Amino acid sequence: MRKNIEETIGVPYELIVVDNSRNEYSIFAAYNLGVSRCNFDIICFMHDDILYRSDCWGAVTLNHFKDSTVGMIGVGGSRYLSRIPSIWWAGGLGIADDAKGSICHNSIDTDRLEPWNSKRQVINPNGAVAEDVVVLDGLWFCIRRDLFGTISFDSATYDGFHFYDLDISLQVLRTGKRLQVVYDLIVEHVSHPRHDRSWITACFAFYRKWAPLLPLSTVAYEPGTLARIEFENLRVSLNILRGNGYLLRGLGKLARAHLLTIARYAVVYDWLSLYRARRCSSRP
Repeated sequence: MRKNIEETIGVPYELIVVDNSRNEYSIFAAYNLGVSRCNFDIICFMHDDILYRSDCWGAVTLNHFKDSTVGMIGVGGSRYLSRIPSIWWAGGLGIADDAKGSICHNSIDTDRLEPWNSKRQVINPNGAVAEDVVVLDGLWFCIRRDLFGTISFDSATYDGFHFYDLDISLQVLRTGKRLQVVYDLIVEHVSHPRHDRSWITACFAFYRKWAPLLPLSTVAYEPGTLARIEFENLRVSLNILRGNGYLLRGLGKLARAHLLTIARYAVVYDWLSLYRARRCSSRP
């Protein structure tokens, strides 16, 4: 990775390495330690399983921060975050039209267990160089260093390696700065997703912490689209819980509450559709 960074970044930089070979730190504590050692104005956080596939990506990154309203950028994120405890990208799965969905994404995704299974995934709703989102994925993101006077990775609420990215995203958002997925640099992410019980524990901790702020959106979705987004969030959430041995009957209250929310959106959508149809049919 060092060689890859050196060959592609194209600007002066420092590499901050926190040795966690003895598993002494959560990712929250390790990142806070790394922040304390930084000297440059923009801090880049990255997984150790990514490779840069763009030349001079450092200059491209700095260019995005010329806009003083931007506080954080990444290559994957969502324009909508539900109240339903789930994965940030779950809400976009049932939306055929990317422009109407919640996902924004730009990376080469390679399965570590099946290296031949590799392709660039680009979901760019408006065909822009950057798209505003409410959360960013942790595989790669950059934040203004001066924001760390008021934000930090929350090692008090979490203990482990999950949801640091979504939590710090909402902290940045709360400062009044914008979050953006950018499309003019390319990274390759070589990984294999895993959503185990430690992920579930962190997931519910995150949603308890930020419940008063949710849902969040950068888009005014139509009720029908919102119903599909919420349905996918719930479906993915229940599948993860079931896959980890949690009994669905114990999730009845959660499921019923969010199914009622989905039903309400769907009813409003159907009512509006009927109203519009009648107006159109009544026109001469």
